Amino acid sequence: MGGGSSRVLALAAQHADDISILPSLRSGRPGAHHSPEASLEAFHRKSQWVQQHAGPRWPTTHISTQVFFLHVGRDKSVYLDRIASKLPLPRHRLADSLSSWPVKSRRSATSSGHVNSSLGLSYLLIDRAHVHAFAPVVEALAAS
Repeated sequence: MGGGSSRVLALAAQHADDISILPSLRSGRPGAHHSPEASLEAFHRKSQWVQQHAGPRWPTTHISTQVFFLHVGRDKSVYLDRIASKLPLPRHRLADSLSSWPVKSRRSATSSGHVNSSLGLSYLLIDRAHVHAFAPVVEALAAS
């Protein structure tokens, strides 16, 4: 169960074992209002809501988030420009977002895994369109 509003996340924390923390899309689609909701700061705030409402269940809950845009390669700048051109989101907000996840190389996958561990993520939800691009990252993580 997952969502982006405090009400949905509180409900998920009280009843679900797997909770997906997402940007709130109250309007039904991403836009400029979405960018603060996709920031690392918002993720931490929402994670605290979940922890507070889960109470003693917290240690056994699994936390995930959806990666909407994924790029595996060295040129992060071109990637961010391309995504920013598709969405009405400021480029600097995309760089500080869990919704867009640039991975420079297979080697950087292990450090990206460390970042996700420090965020308390049990797993990432990768869109079907990005599964093949993400496969080398999975291989690198499995080898580490």
